[in-house]
Amino acid sequence: HVYAAIKPSQIEEKTGMHGFVLSASDLNAEGMYYYLKAALKRQTPKYVVLEVYSFSIYNKTDAPDSLSTSYKLLDLPITDRVGFVFERIMEGKAELVYDIFPIALFHENWEKPDKFGRQNRSVDNGWFPFDEVPISYPEILLQQASLHYFEESGMHVEAEKYFIKIVDMLERKKIPYFFLATPYFLTNSELPTYRYIQMYAEKNGIPFLNFTENTLLRKLDFRRKYMHDVQHVTPSGAEIVSDVLADFIINIER
Repeated sequence: HVYAAIKPSQIEEKTGMHGFVLSASDLNAEGMYYYLKAALKRQTPKYVVLEVYSFSIYNKTDAPDSLSTSYKLLDLPITDRVGFVFERIMEGKAELVYDIFPIALFHENWEKPDKFGRQNRSVDNGWFPFDEVPISYPEILLQQASLHYFEESGMHVEAEKYFIKIVDMLERKKIPYFFLATPYFLTNSELPTYRYIQMYAEKNGIPFLNFTENTLLRKLDFRRKYMHDVQHVTPSGAEIVSDVLADFIINIER
């Protein structure tokens, strides 16, 4: 999703705005809240982009290691965080390491705005490139149902709780935000959440860049070769998404 679809350096070249993809695989609404809360302690971003997918994931509150564990790491010195990570690896909980990677590795960079991840440009500030898909793949557009014609709207109770907390936190700090849905084939169970976000955005005048809509995909001639799978774009796809996002931000600036 967003951690594979956005190249901050490409957006910076076009907008002059330096950014960071603070995300991980299957980051849910709870994790998004804690990641953002931690970042806003040290940064005052011009914009915050909220990827919709995180709100469609069931919140794993009953898991032995909740994503909230990631936030607790922020009160530890960096050496203790590294030790914590290795302990989890030895315990066979490597999946948690993947969840906390953005915070465990990059959080020190947020102490000074002028060093916001710049010493780690080798990974392009949080971007995780997936493999290119062979050009022999079928040249077809992703087929998506239009959210405008989908009547059901709703969000899991836990996801909605953190959605409200995230929005309240940003509005309290007077930080502008908008929604983003990266190219992704929605399942029927996810459509209500995306519709919920769309209706919220329209009602409250919040910009929403939605790459799950056929209209935009056709306009961009976004074909199967730009997708690594139905959930992640290839580096070529990320370049297209990042270019459109940069123009979207420029338009908001106007």
